[in-house]
This record gives sequence, C-alpha cells and structure tokens, in this order.
Amino acid sequence: MIGLSTDRSILPRQRPSITLAISLLALVSLPACRTVEKEQRSGNHLVELTAAGAAEWKAHQEEPPETPKGLDAALTDSGRIAGWTGQMEMRQGEKDSDTRMVVAAPAGTAIEFKIDVPAEPVLRLGLGYRPPAEDGGEITYRVALSGSDDKPEVLLEETVAVAKQSSWQDREIDLDRFAGKRVALELRTSSTVDGLWAGWSAPAVASRSRRASRPNVLLISLDTLRADSLGCYGYERPTSPAIDGLAARSTLFRFAVSQAPWTRPSHMALFTGVFPTSKPRPDPPLLAELLWRSGYRTGAFTGGGQVHPTLGFGPGFERYEVIDWLRRPEVVESWWQQDDGRPRFVFLHTFEIHDPYSDDRFTSDLERGRIAAHFGRWKWERLKKQGGLTETEKTLARALYDGGIAFTDERLGNLLDRLETLGLFEDTIIILTSDHGEQFWEHGTWRHGQVLYDHQLLVPLVIYTPPPVRRALGDNPVLAGGRVEAQVSLVDILPTLLDILDIADVGSLVNGRSIRPLLEGRRLDRQEAFAENTNIRAAERKALRTERYKYIHQYPREGKGDHLEETVQLFDLSSDPQESTDIADQNPELVEGFERRLQAIIRGTDVTAAPDEVPEEIDEELRDQLRALGYVGDG
Repeated sequence: MIGLSTDRSILPRQRPSITLAISLLALVSLPACRTVEKEQRSGNHLVELTAAGAAEWKAHQEEPPETPKGLDAALTDSGRIAGWTGQMEMRQGEKDSDTRMVVAAPAGTAIEFKIDVPAEPVLRLGLGYRPPAEDGGEITYRVALSGSDDKPEVLLEETVAVAKQSSWQDREIDLDRFAGKRVALELRTSSTVDGLWAGWSAPAVASRSRRASRPNVLLISLDTLRADSLGCYGYERPTSPAIDGLAARSTLFRFAVSQAPWTRPSHMALFTGVFPTSKPRPDPPLLAELLWRSGYRTGAFTGGGQVHPTLGFGPGFERYEVIDWLRRPEVVESWWQQDDGRPRFVFLHTFEIHDPYSDDRFTSDLERGRIAAHFGRWKWERLKKQGGLTETEKTLARALYDGGIAFTDERLGNLLDRLETLGLFEDTIIILTSDHGEQFWEHGTWRHGQVLYDHQLLVPLVIYTPPPVRRALGDNPVLAGGRVEAQVSLVDILPTLLDILDIADVGSLVNGRSIRPLLEGRRLDRQEAFAENTNIRAAERKALRTERYKYIHQYPREGKGDHLEETVQLFDLSSDPQESTDIADQNPELVEGFERRLQAIIRGTDVTAAPDEVPEEIDEELRDQLRALGYVGDG
C-alpha cells in the first residue's frame, strides 16, 4: 500500500517525496526523505526503485501528461518521473464509489521494486484505472518477479475491458517459492486506450504467519444521532436495543460534545483532534494516516456526501468505499476477513438517520397530517411557508426520525453479530459516536447546523475495550457497562486511541487530550468543550461548554448579517438543561472569563470569513448526493 513512512512518531501531511519504501510489515510506503541511509537507520527496509520505470517512461513520452486529481508525482529515477502515488476512484454506479491508495502511471509504464520476501508470503493488490469518458478498449496488467540471476516469472497477466464505470479487481498471489529471497517485483501495464491511467491499489507483500501486535479499531459514526434518542441515554422509545447492548459491555460517556453541528467539520475534528477554527499550518495528519503508518490496514465504508474522500477524508485509507453497507454488510465482512497479520482500522459511517426520514415503524397510531410518507428539508421549507408544522405533525416527524434510528440499530446489530463470529470482540476496540444531533423545534426550528444548543452538540460516545486492552487499563468496572459523567469532546478520540495503542504522543499538535484516565477509573481535570458553526451565511457562532455552563458568541457576517446584532448568551446547564434562560446580563464576570478563553482559541482567525461551503470543483454526482440529503454546503 502507498502512503507516508517516517522515522518520527507523527508528522503533518505533506507532498510525498520521491523514494519508495517497503517496511518490515511489507507495506509499500513513501519515506519522509530521499536519503537511503537515514531510512535504513530508522528501522524501515528500503526498496530500491530501478531504472526500469524511468526507461519505460522515457520511451513512452518525454513530457509527463497532466496529472489527474488525487495523484502526486512521487516515484523518480535519475530525475525522471516513473510513477505517481495518491488516491484513485473507481465508480460503481450512480452513488457507489471505491477510492484506493495507489501506485499509478499512464498505461505503458513499468515500475520495478526490490523487496525481501518474508516467510509464508502473499502479494495482495488491486487492478484499476482512471475511467475514460466512454466505454471501449482494453488494459492489460502484468506482475512479474525475478531473483538476482533468474528470468522474470510472470505471476499475473490479465486483460480487462475498459468501461466508464467499473470496480477494482482484487488479486492475491502466493509467493511461497520466493520466501526468504531478495527479488525484483515488476508492475507493468499496456492499453489500447490513449491517455489511460493505470493504478495498482495498496500493493503489499504480507506474511500469513505474522500475528497482529495491536488490537483492531472499529470507529462507527451514525450521522445525525442525538444522544438522548438512545435507550442507553434514557430514551423511552425502543430505538436502540443493539447499541444499548453494546453500551452494557462498554464505557458510556454521558456528555460527549461535538465540535460542530454539521457533518464535515465535525468529522474532520474527530479525525484530526483539532478544532475546525484552529486552522493549524501545516495541516494535521488524519487518524487513518497515523494508524496506517503504524502498520494498520485501513478501510472506510461510508455514505459519502460530506465525508466523501474528495473532501479531505481519504488520506491514510487503503480503501475508501462509498456504499450502503447497512444493506450490503457482506462488503464489510469480506474486508474484515482478509487477515494478513496486520491489525485493522475500519471506519463505518451512514446517513441513514439523517433526513429525509421515512421509517414508519413508530407512526401507526399517529395522524400524518401533511407529512405523508417522509419528512425532509424540502418539505419543511414548503410547510414553513404555510405557517409551519402543527404539533401533531412535529410529533410524527420525531417518530419518523426515531424509526431511522431503529432501522440503523437493527442493521448495525446484525453486522456486529456477524463480525463477532469472526472474533470482533476478542481483539477490537469499538468506538460508536455521531457527528452531531438534531433539533426538533426546542429553540424554534428543526434540523441541525444552525445553532450550538445541546440538542445539536451532544452525541453518543460508547467505547468497547477487548479483554487484552481492559487488562492494560486496569480491568476496572467502568470498562464493562460503566458510565462516565465527566464532559469529553470528539477531538479527544484521536489522542485517546493513540495513547491506548502506544503509537504517538501528539501533545500540543492537537486540541484534544487523551481521556485514557477516565477509562482507567481515574479523574481528569475539568475542561471546557469548544464548538462552532461556520456554515450559516448571516452569522458565525462560537461556543464553550463546561459541565455547568454554556457560552455562545454570535458574530454577524459583514455584508450578509448586517440585520443581526453581535450577541452573547450564557446558560446555567445545572438548572436549565434546555438552555431556555439567558443569564449573560446577570453574570458579567462569568461572561468576561468565557470570552477570554474563547478568544484564546479563535485568535488569528477571521470570524467574518465566508461560509465553509462545498468546493465548486466537486463532480455533479457528489453534488446531487448532497442535494438529495437536503443540503449543498450547509449541513
């Protein structure tokens, strides 16, 4: 597989350098520098890139073609480009796509590596290409291996038809007869289609006899799930028996705060441990990058939309598939079963709970009014113009939302049961959470993304630890059905995982902190949680939440929010959990203290900047998907 390899525990993302390496775990990766000796001293086994790639490239074309989006020229020899690394997407239909880490080059290029083959070896890779505008033509893939004095032995030669929409073709090749040898691995392609880019996804030589030294990690994000809609958080409607069952054998955090009330910045905070507003330079590495560099196999199966890999969530994932895994669990199962001795990091995300709501299992005794079969943003906009929803219609909308939770819980429970038969609970840390909640007219409106009240910011957080990890954490009762009252944040998840896995001390590079002491039954100093929404055209809002107070500062946007006032609000959550009574005027000293801490976080940022919208350059299929979810760039 392709990615960054470094002799430091943590590095910011950067353009990859020009030397290729394969680690002792047989992971093809890019080192942080070109110097061979330094990389060898760091403990990585360096792979030599021979002149074959450059020679083939020179014969193919003197000047490299325009590099497709998502790829960087990274493999060179004697100053000539021999190949590219990065991410390549294969479309599988109108909605589904599969984005992979790749070594890529225009068809007609050969790239060669020198590798030491481990015991009980197997070569795994995928075959793909940058799809052309039209169907037609063929592409041929050839994999060959040779020792120092041997003729190249062709291990794979396969020709496939080229189509506008296709899938990665995964292949596994036994290398037992080469075990213990130093060999040359050649990846060669040819095609009848001009300008076609060929990709080899996540090529890895793995040892079947190697056993993972760290636990697996399964991170589950159920989009738009407010915490108090689950039975384990006190909800009366039976929406979540499977999640409740998971919580009963896990640690449940009563007050987990999202850093934004909409999908993209919230998930980015989750993946980086950094507040959205902090905008560090250089950009922080994502959780998947850090785990992948540490030897993890990394895969994501998501609903796409605001967490589409083209929006910055792809780095570090060998495989990032946009697919409805709730209805196709076999895709996750199949990937989970591909054991090559490396621990797995799997990210599961779904928009099933997000509007439009349509599951009617809790509506049989309710009047439907004007809502009919489903309720979503576009219906809400229309009914607002007609005077808004009646109380009966609001009750029905909440029931439809709860139905979506129940459907998701049911399908997720089935998947967890099937993975448990494969040993899921024996050696896997499971983290279940959400990116934000949902408001149901508690403050005059519906949905999410607009305000920073707890209905939109409090999300579930359940952490399951397998027996070996529990022993390392002291095997205390909080790990098996315990409830933690201390406030935590989504930015805490990355440093906590890295702490438990003993991978990296991120220290001051992130805003979050490790909450491992809470899992060990110890106390942590109290810390406020920061949140913001930046996607409203008229105003931007920042908030600090402590275990007792919520402070919200609204900044009108210049030229767009001139009709609004700059305001601050303060709520005492101990006596007013619904945040209905603003006590800012009565507590100027508290307000001043909160404002000082808030400014320390956002100092140096422009609070009148334009909303963080979906980039203009995204393709129309992704834009259509966002539109179907009820927003393009605002939630």
